[in-house]
Amino acid sequence: MRGLCSLLLLASLAWSFSAFGATCSSTQPSVIVDDCSFEASVEGQDNSNAFWTSSTDDIGETVYCNADYCGSNYQHSGSWWLQFQPFTNTVKSNYTMTVSQSVTIPNGAAAQLSFWLDVPACRAAGDVFTVKIDTTNVYSTGCSVAGYRQVLVDISAFKNGTHTLKFVAAYATTPAGGFTTTIFAVDDVDITVGKEATTTQLTADPAAPTVADAITLTATVSDGASATGTVQFKNGTTVITGCSAVALDTTTHTAVCNSPALAAGAHTLHAVYSGDTLNATSSGTLSLSVAKVASTTTLGSACMTTFVQGQPFTLDVAESGLSPIGNVAFKDGAANLAGCGAVALSAGTASCTSSALGIGTHMLTAAYAGDAKNQASTSGTITVLVLDPQDVVFRNDFEAVLDSCPVE
Repeated sequence: MRGLCSLLLLASLAWSFSAFGATCSSTQPSVIVDDCSFEASVEGQDNSNAFWTSSTDDIGETVYCNADYCGSNYQHSGSWWLQFQPFTNTVKSNYTMTVSQSVTIPNGAAAQLSFWLDVPACRAAGDVFTVKIDTTNVYSTGCSVAGYRQVLVDISAFKNGTHTLKFVAAYATTPAGGFTTTIFAVDDVDITVGKEATTTQLTADPAAPTVADAITLTATVSDGASATGTVQFKNGTTVITGCSAVALDTTTHTAVCNSPALAAGAHTLHAVYSGDTLNATSSGTLSLSVAKVASTTTLGSACMTTFVQGQPFTLDVAESGLSPIGNVAFKDGAANLAGCGAVALSAGTASCTSSALGIGTHMLTAAYAGDAKNQASTSGTITVLVLDPQDVVFRNDFEAVLDSCPVE
């Protein structure tokens, strides 16, 4: 039954034991240490606890104490505590009392054992209190000043595994028939694990998109301990639709966001990893430039390109791109044709008719200004020759028709 003492997880590698802290108390449980404050102890002939295993050299002796049974108040929180105090009928040498529990320590950045220790009675310098992980001594003390103090021990060497946590009180000798030995009191035991630092890298496909492209964003979380959790994708400060909490693939350690096409311009994209019980949060940033699509301006005319001055001449534009809108400027050289400097596209087309072209050769073009999605573009050139009516001899004695486009 894990759940009587909660797991404290650190957010970074930059920690110190003095600031590490522990969460175990009679009201705050831990998922690593079962019954961390011994409140599940049961009062009886010998007292017992379903989560801890105790062993003493005398039958009928207990280490689980409350005020009613032990006649003392050495608890740090709650009503129960461990009290190592032999009561023997005869003098004994090398007397030992132990309490242990199997614990599974996750693989985090660091692991720390915390417990509260009081030595309210000290009667022999040779009496020693030791803490072991499996067979390794990780802490030891003899007689000390009375009063609870928190003991913090680095047990990072034992993370990512299942081990036996054992408290041992060893007495050089014990008197006969009385509680006249050193007392070691223990309460509120916890194991805390620091979170592993992670890094998040963000990539885009295509890497150089246009406004016509849907974009696949991929966040890769690395350097952690079997990372789980979610990734949030943002464009600036705005969460991308459908990508507020994309589950991290635990095999590839990636999360994928299928972003709709973005507006033209510079974008700063973010992928924010949520972290989990073993891994710290992290984020990745990608600067992405989104280009407008290329447009093509095609200029044409149904009119003859050699005509008499004063005859109207019509130019037609067909604009291709991504649903182009905006204006087209019809030009004679560098100058706009009168009345045709900003002709609005309609369904991708625009027209200009001019009767004001002077005698001589003209180089006519059309320039599309572009819009939010389309780049500007310029057409090829149509060269026209405008003739002086006095220099023209019309066939069959017909005069020039000045109110319509000249056609063959």
